[in-house]
Amino acid sequence: MRTLIGLALVLWTVGAEAAPVGPLSVYLVDSCRFVDTRESSLGPLDGYRFFRVEGACAVPEGAGGVILNITVAGGTVAGHLSIFDPLASVPSTSTLNFSAGQTIANMAIVRLTPTGQGPEGAADLVVLARVPGGSVHVILDVVGYLK
Repeated sequence: MRTLIGLALVLWTVGAEAAPVGPLSVYLVDSCRFVDTRESSLGPLDGYRFFRVEGACAVPEGAGGVILNITVAGGTVAGHLSIFDPLASVPSTSTLNFSAGQTIANMAIVRLTPTGQGPEGAADLVVLARVPGGSVHVILDVVGYLK
């Protein structure tokens, strides 16, 4: 595990009760494939999907956020992804926009729901694929976390 020293980040929740979380330290990890809908039973995305990243890919319980490399591939129509904390409001901005058939990536720092507070106490990350009448494959690689 590598630590990025001297960087403190403050994450804000989105919604009516915005509050700072942090300061948090950044910890870089070897890139770890967390989700790949091309090679799993998940299938392509076309709406909301809930995931639990804490406890996977060297992200410890209690992490306040995660650094992701997000890639889309094989979109049947143009669309966009929003990735956010399940307790936050759906953001009005996208994390990644794409055209039909395009393979494209973006990096994002995403706040995680505090341990045990997500839907059914499990999910700490939401991926929303807005692909009207279509679907897209999503690949999420964890490259770090904040704690």
